[in-house]
Amino acid sequence: MRGGGAARLTDPEIRPAAPDRGEGDEATDPTACPQSPPDAPAKAIAAHDVKHLSADRRDKWRADLIGTYSYPDPQDAITSAAILDVEGDPGRWEESEAFALLLLEQQLAHTLPERDAVKALDAGCGEGRLLAWLTKFASQICALDPDSSRLRKAEGLRASLTSTIDFMCLPAHQAPRDAYRLLMCSHVIQHIHTDAVAPLLDALGRSSASDGKLILACSCAPAGQESYGLTSVREGHSRIEAVDERTFNDVASGVGRRGSVPFRRVDPAHLMAAAGKMGWRLKWRWQYHVMGSDGRLLGHRDEVEFNKTDDGEADLARDTIFLFDRERTSTAP
Repeated sequence: MRGGGAARLTDPEIRPAAPDRGEGDEATDPTACPQSPPDAPAKAIAAHDVKHLSADRRDKWRADLIGTYSYPDPQDAITSAAILDVEGDPGRWEESEAFALLLLEQQLAHTLPERDAVKALDAGCGEGRLLAWLTKFASQICALDPDSSRLRKAEGLRASLTSTIDFMCLPAHQAPRDAYRLLMCSHVIQHIHTDAVAPLLDALGRSSASDGKLILACSCAPAGQESYGLTSVREGHSRIEAVDERTFNDVASGVGRRGSVPFRRVDPAHLMAAAGKMGWRLKWRWQYHVMGSDGRLLGHRDEVEFNKTDDGEADLARDTIFLFDRERTSTAP
């Protein structure tokens, strides 16, 4: 699935970096979300120096970090090229995601009230690729994204959608507290600073109704094998550089390495534990974009069999969808 609405490649496969925006683009747009200068360090603080800050300044830095994040592949060029490299049969990447969403629909059909009673939040909607899917469940949707250019493209879909949609140029942690019954955050977590994940989950919890459902989609690693990388394109081919957490966090914070997409293969146990601390309880999950031994994507039947196993071969799965609900007695602060 693409983050913020555009199906993002979750693993070492991503592709040609889009050209940098010119000075006449969103830099001069009065409605654009505030962003740091291209080459300026995030809030003038390198990610690895955060430990030297006071607790109050560290909390503010983390909040600002979420607020200034924008996806470094604005045209999804790196992502799209990488998908073509691995999907084998054309369209199989999208088919795998569509099948995962179909199974998710079946889960939601038994847990959500009637559509007219549901407000939904798309936290990191990107260009709005998943908005039409959300309209199946919610008559009102709030679509957030900190990248004004991507949000404008999402707004262009308004006339084709059957729900009332409010588009807001805001980061997820500033979501209105409007008792959303369905919340989605698709392929955002793997691209942001590791210290920003818990505040994001907390913010989503504070925006949720007491019976809210949270959909998280992200790239995942085998248990205990979390990893980090930077994807770029060289001579038409995707190039993946393995990096440590410190380097990942610096790049995710806007420090250096322009033209690279930072990605993190998230340990599912870590994510579920972090969500649990914020009052979220896992109800269901599904692994998709599963690679075969030949390096190509498996078909639906093979994915079903794959999801029946728990034998440590999760390294073959690139993405996971998690469905959470609120704990009856929330442990969130």
